[in-house]
Amino acid sequence: MNKLIIIFTSTLLLFSLTINAQEVGIKFNTSKWEEVTKTAKKEKKIIFIDAYTTWCGPCKQMANTTFKDPEVGKLFNDNFISTKIDMESEEGIAFGKIYPISGYPTTLFIDNDGKVMKKTVGAIDSKQLITIAKLVLDPTSSETYKLKKKYDKGDKSYENMTAYLESAMNEDVKPDSKIVNKYLDETPKDSILNETPFSIFYLFIHRLDNKHTIYFAENYEMILSIWGNNATNKANELINEAVIEIMAGKEKRQYVYNFIKILNADNEEEYNDFKKLIDEFIDNNVEDKD
Repeated sequence: MNKLIIIFTSTLLLFSLTINAQEVGIKFNTSKWEEVTKTAKKEKKIIFIDAYTTWCGPCKQMANTTFKDPEVGKLFNDNFISTKIDMESEEGIAFGKIYPISGYPTTLFIDNDGKVMKKTVGAIDSKQLITIAKLVLDPTSSETYKLKKKYDKGDKSYENMTAYLESAMNEDVKPDSKIVNKYLDETPKDSILNETPFSIFYLFIHRLDNKHTIYFAENYEMILSIWGNNATNKANELINEAVIEIMAGKEKRQYVYNFIKILNADNEEEYNDFKKLIDEFIDNNVEDKD
């Protein structure tokens, strides 16, 4: 009987250790932000931040799955100082003034100088988070980096540019804007709205005065018929980013007027209504800098 008890107790202990190992995941530092930054500097580690809200479903999903993954836990516990910030708390509101957050969950990697090395909005799984973290630790390990080196050494072929930009999309890396524009310049007009070229435009072109954005505005109805909500979302994103620049004093209102004028070329009334809406929004949110 005693032997059975020992075996039974040992089995329970092994089971308990297995469960605990599975639930380790990321060990988040619960100190205040100032203490977290001091710890990161002392240990010479990058800070990983989970910016969340208590009501956010995807935030809870990541907390219960991605962050509890043992492989994620080992990588992050060995290489980063990790912390969680409730963006609706007093600390979160103060943090958001320095590092604006547009959606939840948002994950950030911040270096010892306070610079954001990587920012991802939306829930991601363990594999995605591991990939991002490894690229933060060693950018030279990425396929995007290797293809950029190949480009710099002289392979400026359309095929290599395509591979480079597709890799940038897959690895969520910001590509060289000159290569983005060169790729779109060299894409035949009858192919510009195919999936890969449009995706590259959608993800990597953000200026209203870019010639590819102007092409987008001039052909908006045709693009809308092909890409539907993606076209609408891109138009809204371009305008929203322009409005933010205007409110920050980095651009004049004419910058966005020119774009919506092209977008509504056949409808003067819609243009005036849209222009009025933008003016009202800016006037209600910032002192006029024009």
